[in-house]
Amino acid sequence: QFAWISMVLVTPDCQRRGIAGELLGLCIAEIETRGLVAGLDATPAGRPIYQALGFSDIYGLQRLHCAEWRDGSPILVPDGLTLQPLKAENIGVVAAFDAPYFGGDRNGLLEHLVIRKTGQAWIATMDANGEIAGYVLAREGRECPQVGPLVAVSEDVALALVERALSEFIGPLYVDVADRHAKLNALLTSRGFVPQRPFTRMLKGRAQSFDDPARIFAIAGPELG
Repeated sequence: QFAWISMVLVTPDCQRRGIAGELLGLCIAEIETRGLVAGLDATPAGRPIYQALGFSDIYGLQRLHCAEWRDGSPILVPDGLTLQPLKAENIGVVAAFDAPYFGGDRNGLLEHLVIRKTGQAWIATMDANGEIAGYVLAREGRECPQVGPLVAVSEDVALALVERALSEFIGPLYVDVADRHAKLNALLTSRGFVPQRPFTRMLKGRAQSFDDPARIFAIAGPELG
């Protein structure tokens, strides 16, 4: 029901000529021609521009950055929950779990991310019935790796998953966390993560989210939705 606009970039010597606005207009027109809703994650500088075009705030996000992650804290796993590596052959099951929370099928993206960072992909399952309770992925970036998406049925599951994912890293890291998840933000802050920049998830002509903010703990990144 929606399409994502991302990475609207103009080289410095060509800025202030209306190029970004024209590119954005072309994207919006293409999306609406297909009968879809345009979405994006806005920086503070871009948010007023998108508001003027009819985009509404959905919820806030914060990019958290740790300059040198070297944590050795024990991983606290809730009773009745098992964490295990996520393999590419299990992506279909994870994508089916993810779809109602994300608001769409992103099987291709999840498979791509697992292949890129297989060692940092984890899934949580319930011991009683084997059902999925959450998952976390990661990917390399230009400056440093980024953890996300992180999707879980509860905050306790999300905390266990993010701690498991972080335990595989040494060095700088990014995580883009939804503002509403106070426990996750507090955990990361206590481990040395600091806010780098905020984002606002926005939709054009719609004030209600397609995803489930209570289950989306960290996004894949503003360029991936």
